[in-house]
Amino acid sequence: MKKFDQKEWIPGLINALLLAGILVAIAGVNFVVDPFSLNRRYDLAIEKEAVSFKLSYYHWKLAQFKNTTAPVVLFGDSRTNALPEDEIARELGRPTYNFAFGGGNGFDAVDAFWFAVSQRKLERVYVGLNALILNDHNRVRRARRSLEVIQDPLRFYMSPLVTQATFKVLLFNFFGVNLVTEKPPMSEDEFWQYQLATAPGQMFGDYAYPDQLLAELSGVADYCKKNGIDLTFMILPTHVDLQARREDFGIVSGYRRSIRALRVMGEVLDWDYPNRITRDRRSFDDPFHMTPATAREIARELTSEGNGLAR
Repeated sequence: MKKFDQKEWIPGLINALLLAGILVAIAGVNFVVDPFSLNRRYDLAIEKEAVSFKLSYYHWKLAQFKNTTAPVVLFGDSRTNALPEDEIARELGRPTYNFAFGGGNGFDAVDAFWFAVSQRKLERVYVGLNALILNDHNRVRRARRSLEVIQDPLRFYMSPLVTQATFKVLLFNFFGVNLVTEKPPMSEDEFWQYQLATAPGQMFGDYAYPDQLLAELSGVADYCKKNGIDLTFMILPTHVDLQARREDFGIVSGYRRSIRALRVMGEVLDWDYPNRITRDRRSFDDPFHMTPATAREIARELTSEGNGLAR
């Protein structure tokens, strides 16, 4: 039997201890900086949202929701995210939280809803949907993955994403450099044409009628009815140029059928058809997204009881 030699295992032990120390130090810095404002233990008076929100909409929104008490909540993707929660809160007279994720899908909205109702009693829920979301091939559950990380403190504070956020938050606050940007490297008109030419193929080209998503939304609707939660499905406006691309990919029939299925579950407000807003390019930053002014107009109509553009 080979004689036990300390010289063989001591260097390995030292390396392991050094690695453990580095990981503990990283987790400690992440906890103190708290780039997604999850624990809020230390007030460092530094700006975080300008960096961390863009780095991970999911981590940011999930962390923020855990620290709010709003009984009115919006779910959806970047189109819903554009709706101003302050406008809705003022119109309804109730605290409101916009729980929509840029780049999200319908399954993310469902997962965020179940997380929200596990945290508190909700009074009113708005779910933003559209032709891009109502598609069973669009089903990567990023919200669920982020939630699994956030609910495990050890995993969260040792996460490479959180570490990256800490570094970029500190860089932004001490040196004024923001490495996270969403600005496209082209002019507004070029980006408009690029979106129309490329995005529909990426999003509509792989279409499947949303049987699974509608089933999960039906579960959400049933829960709302049983628990006295007002539920509204929103089909937010896109420009008519983008609406026309649905015909090119043959999804119109399936899309209209899915809207009819939603109307069986609850109230549906649909702005995504040719109308005063959707024909006016000035109402949009790009074919998919409303300008802030348009979003405020939609928010006011959303919370009013009078007639508006929604059908």
